[in-house]
Amino acid sequence: MPGPSFLNDNLPDLSNLVQIISSYFDMLHLQIDSIAKIKNVDYDPVKGRARHVEFHMVNRNEKVEAEVPVELIGTAPAVLAGNIIITLNDTVLVEATPTSLPDHLEADAELLKEADDIITLADIKLPANVELVDELDTPLFKVEVPRSQIESEATEEIGRAEPV
Repeated sequence: MPGPSFLNDNLPDLSNLVQIISSYFDMLHLQIDSIAKIKNVDYDPVKGRARHVEFHMVNRNEKVEAEVPVELIGTAPAVLAGNIIITLNDTVLVEATPTSLPDHLEADAELLKEADDIITLADIKLPANVELVDELDTPLFKVEVPRSQIESEATEEIGRAEPV
């Protein structure tokens, strides 16, 4: 049964259910032996509760595109040296069959060794049967020197400068 199907606010705790489901999963396995993706959630503007959830039925054998979160795993040597890591993109667009879609992708923090090092999509190892839709040169994480460290270095250089 292709196309969207709808679940109306006939469950007392629909809002809680939707918040839990949407924060952990992008795809659901329904008891009707189909796979559905949460397409849209309509919230009551006053109460903040979910009023309506729109599901999109997907064929388990056809590839779909989905945003997948990227997690930085491990400890970056650059952080141990006093630098900070900036997240430039925390999700990536991938294509896979619904049953092959990963919950998340992992980026190895060990690749971030010094200031200005960047992890791009090219550095991510993809699971089998998952393809990237985004460009390989899309930056995900970058090492930056803290502003306080830059200011203290500038102050030290001014103090070392010889008077004219």
